[in-house]
Amino acid sequence: MTNIFINYRRSDASGYAGRLHDRLASRCGPSHVFIDVDNIEPGEDFARAIDSIIDKADVVLVLIGKGWLQAADANGRPRLHTNNDYVRIEIATALRRAKVVIPLLVGGAAMPGEHELPAELRPLATRHAYTCSDGRFHADVDTLIDKIDRKPGTPPKARAKPVHAAAGMASFLRRWLRRGMVAMAVLGGIVYSGAMMLDLPDQRAARSFVTLKQSAATASPRLATTRDSRLPPYSDEAALLRSEQIDLARRRVLMQQQLDEIQRRYNTTARSIIDSMGR
Repeated sequence: MTNIFINYRRSDASGYAGRLHDRLASRCGPSHVFIDVDNIEPGEDFARAIDSIIDKADVVLVLIGKGWLQAADANGRPRLHTNNDYVRIEIATALRRAKVVIPLLVGGAAMPGEHELPAELRPLATRHAYTCSDGRFHADVDTLIDKIDRKPGTPPKARAKPVHAAAGMASFLRRWLRRGMVAMAVLGGIVYSGAMMLDLPDQRAARSFVTLKQSAATASPRLATTRDSRLPPYSDEAALLRSEQIDLARRRVLMQQQLDEIQRRYNTTARSIIDSMGR
């Protein structure tokens, strides 16, 4: 895993340093990102601790804001040109040990010229700088991490993705849950419509059978008093039965057509759901 050290001046870019640390920690893991406030124990020798941390670091990010060069001590001297300035010591140590040093410009700062730097920091001016804008800070940091991963001299597979894996799984589950709810609603509607269509012929047949029985009951007395005694008994009832049978046959054909339509809709919906889940 790539170990990253953040070099910054509190009076110049402490806010950016905090945001950068949090973003790097979420992408690379907190144990691989070092910043002086969080990684030095109380009572520990500051200079020795910084020296040890830089020794373990693979990449050193030098945050440069608009006030980076102008920061002065109590006597008005530029702090970067004093021998006991920790920002200067950290950068010089990283350069001397041939670490990957990346100037990181924040807050609209420009890269300082070589003539503006102390002699031991002048190699910093030849390092290609990277800019993090305020409006796209997180996106710019993510791009920087990707560049660090591909940079020669840094360990492969530099990123651990525990946070992103969890976020991706949550997004995946939410997406499948939404699609499942839509699928259930669509299939439920189709099944309900099919049940209604299947139930209608049975209801009509039941009503027709009741009507047929009533018609037969009223037809029997009438047949008993008919003038044509040669007609067989209940001929009107037989005619009604034949008519009802024809009507039921037609309804069966209609019901089969409706069943075929339900099957077609089900197949179409099932294919659409499967295709959407595959994406």
